[in-house]
Amino acid sequence: MNPPRYQELLGRLLEGGLSGAEAKELAAGLRARPELQRDLRSHLVLWELWSQEHTPERSSEAFLNAWKTRLRVEGENTEAFAEAMRTRIGAPPLQTGAIESFVRFVLGAIRRPKGITWAASVLIVISAAVFWLTGTRSAQAVTVLKGEAVCTACVLHESQEHAPALRVVAGASTNIYYLDRSPAIAALQNYFCGGPTAATAEGKARMDEGRRLFQAATITIPESNRPKEKSTNAIKKPGAASAQAQAKRYALESVKGLRFHDVTAEPSVLQGKKGRRATVSEETLRRVERTQKYVQGLVWIEDLDFSNGVIEAEIAGALAPGAGVEARGFVGIAFRVQEDLETYDAFYLRPTNGRADDQERRNHSAQYISLPEWPWSRLRKETPSKYEAYVDLVPGAWTKIKIDVRGEQARLYVHGNEQPTLIVKDVKSGANGHGGVALWLEPGTVAHFRNLTVDTSTAPAFDQVTPTPAGNVRNSVGMQLKVAEENTQPTLRIVLPGQPTSDRAIEVIFPEHVTVRKRGNTDAKQLYLFRPGQSGERPPWRRSERSLEYEKDLPGPFHMLARATLEEDGVRFHFRLRNQSDMTYDLVWAIVDPRLTSVFHDVRLERTYVHHIDGFDLLASETPSRLTMPLNQWLPARYLVSFTWPIPSQPVERRDGIPHYNKSRAVDAPFIATLSRDGHWVVASFTSSTGNGGATRS
Repeated sequence: MNPPRYQELLGRLLEGGLSGAEAKELAAGLRARPELQRDLRSHLVLWELWSQEHTPERSSEAFLNAWKTRLRVEGENTEAFAEAMRTRIGAPPLQTGAIESFVRFVLGAIRRPKGITWAASVLIVISAAVFWLTGTRSAQAVTVLKGEAVCTACVLHESQEHAPALRVVAGASTNIYYLDRSPAIAALQNYFCGGPTAATAEGKARMDEGRRLFQAATITIPESNRPKEKSTNAIKKPGAASAQAQAKRYALESVKGLRFHDVTAEPSVLQGKKGRRATVSEETLRRVERTQKYVQGLVWIEDLDFSNGVIEAEIAGALAPGAGVEARGFVGIAFRVQEDLETYDAFYLRPTNGRADDQERRNHSAQYISLPEWPWSRLRKETPSKYEAYVDLVPGAWTKIKIDVRGEQARLYVHGNEQPTLIVKDVKSGANGHGGVALWLEPGTVAHFRNLTVDTSTAPAFDQVTPTPAGNVRNSVGMQLKVAEENTQPTLRIVLPGQPTSDRAIEVIFPEHVTVRKRGNTDAKQLYLFRPGQSGERPPWRRSERSLEYEKDLPGPFHMLARATLEEDGVRFHFRLRNQSDMTYDLVWAIVDPRLTSVFHDVRLERTYVHHIDGFDLLASETPSRLTMPLNQWLPARYLVSFTWPIPSQPVERRDGIPHYNKSRAVDAPFIATLSRDGHWVVASFTSSTGNGGATRS
């Protein structure tokens, strides 16, 4: 079975359309290609998790069965796993003789293969039965819709989420049908974002709170009507840009090539010059009014891949009517913008600070940030004055700016001056960061933009030293493991299949700290603590097949080898610490710290799970008030659950000024998992043996 055929059969399996003959073909292919078994298992686990989010009536069972299946297949032999599968097959009542025959047919065809092939094949049976039975329960009529494939963000401009929809015109009326999410629909998102384009959908329609919803069984977009292939990602693979790239100019007088994120924009004339006026939309302001969310508006420039080069524009910012006391007319340019539109670097201006009668405010006229990890508040607190500077500004007046980015360094020029206003020597996206370009503003601002130019043709490093990219490794499903260049101290980045190499959704501090305790002592000593940025000496990384590793001498008698190995369904972390003295130590502890952002960001612990003896539960299920309390009351916080340690008597303790929440029940496995916002991915941490007594999220 070749890869395209496997993907086709996998898609039909997940959509519930796999026939008996196709199931037999897929089972045979799994026997012939054992490396596909783990890939299939991963897809089925992810599908179960997606089902939990979208099918509440079977959510807990789906979630529990999926992860129990996964943990058993990791830790037990084939027969034990097979018995678990037999139990699952026998659990639901089979409603027809046909489905029983189908189960027996496939079992008979695949009972003998060695290893995990049998188990993976039985999973095919389970999934086929689940979707077949689900389909027979519905008595709704099948509806065929003919209309236009559109995106709610790119085409309809009615939301910040890129969701698929069908626009159906019937006489003088136009109806929008919002499509239910599924892997098959998600694979066609490019066509919706590139619409409107003709499409036909077959499935079931329903109404929900006045909205027309549609569960599509099939979507057909004729080849002749499909838009030319273009990326909906904010970032392309490094090296994808042409060597003959030249400056691209955007007058910004029309919406062509623009994508709006939490912004309302319109053509305008300011001081006799045409441009585009932008404000944060009223819908966005209402949505975040009670959440205290740190929100920005972006106007994303389509089809731009920017890593190094020069961005020039004329911008203006003034206070909007009714702006709050903290408003400053914030306006600027974001670069290396990622697909989530929440991860990027940016330079911006505070126009009302330029001629303030307070010198401290004047010193904060120009600012660099790198979201989500490095907002202005953190930069100012940890490194005062390093990432902001004074420049003369007039609110509401056209101001020419130039941003020059070269590797890890960037410079902001204002008013056409030859000398930079602000120099940044440690751009947080790193030496090899890539992404899009966007106009940037904050609430309380009336912003104007015109004459944007982006030039990526030549950009040698300021000091003429070109950084050497760190090596990366990739597995058969497209997951990548690479060294994050923005930190000198060891940091790894896990890049999911289909994402650009600069994606920062999963970063791993490797390690976050190393602690030891001598025999006979009660106090532990910290030998190492991670520090972000360019501090200290970078260790020499080595690559070995699918592993990245380094060695390092720690203070005192310890030598450490740290190795991360990319496997088919995750990353295995390994430390080896060698005591080079005659002293005896009772404890040597190296901690891996995965840091999740973008689609995995779970501030209120709404999608983070642990496992108890009776099944899965949200880590923070015993603190429902976290969902409604203001963020400045919820954060900072630590949430802990015991594994081998005694359960603390107090549900909430304050340590070092930070509340520590203690779950009242212990977990039965050293395991913690976070589901992505879209339900397509899960990040889980698990260890087969541990000296650590608990799981924690901060």
